Amino acid sequence: MDCRIEKSLGRFLKAFGLLVPGVWLISGCHLQRAPGLAYGTDPYSTSETRTIDGIDLEAISETPPLPIQEAVEQNRFDSIENATMEIRRPITLEEVRSAALSNNLDLRVERMSPEIARETYNAEAAKFDQLLAASIDRSEVDSPTGLKTSSVLSSVGLFKPMPSGGEMGVEFFSQRYNTNDPFVSPDPAYDNDLKFSISQPLLRGAGFQTNTHSIRVAKLQSGIEAARAKLEAIRILAAADKAYWAVYGASMEIEIRR
Repeated sequence: MDCRIEKSLGRFLKAFGLLVPGVWLISGCHLQRAPGLAYGTDPYSTSETRTIDGIDLEAISETPPLPIQEAVEQNRFDSIENATMEIRRPITLEEVRSAALSNNLDLRVERMSPEIARETYNAEAAKFDQLLAASIDRSEVDSPTGLKTSSVLSSVGLFKPMPSGGEMGVEFFSQRYNTNDPFVSPDPAYDNDLKFSISQPLLRGAGFQTNTHSIRVAKLQSGIEAARAKLEAIRILAAADKAYWAVYGASMEIEIRR
């Protein structure tokens, strides 16, 4: 019994002897301090590790600092200069007006209206123009008795409508007659006539004002369309002038601010 206790105690002391040096080594590694630091001092509580040094922007800047308003203005003008084209050509007010009139589609449409109204007026005024008429008529007759006749009737006439509503004209008729009848002489026979005519309504359609009303209306409409086209051209020219002087004023303002 005593022998067993001695053996157990010996084993315990031997294990304890090995454990104590290991604990001492671990404690020694953990408690090792940096040179110059006293025991119990926290190396991470110094001001060097808890503060960030500021940067002096003025010292490292290549150009002197500008106020915010001046920097914004300078950036705006730099953007305008970079956006402008390298090739510049001066343009006159006359060139702007010419381009506005020649390239405006609305004005082209408006310029068609006076031409249409002018043609309408010409068509209305043409109803009093002279009218030349001509005709020719040929006929043949064969009878059971063997008698044959033929005739050719031709006519030409000139007619003139009058503003009063009437019409006057002159016609010339010419007829040639052929037959195989031995009792008819001469063969062929000719007949010529000249006819003058004049007609004038008394009630309906009579009067100068009635027959020229459509012409006066068409003439007034033609003047209205011409005035509208002119007004549209003036409006376009005014807009072009306004835009021209606005651009000119803006360019002068930029030059002054430079």
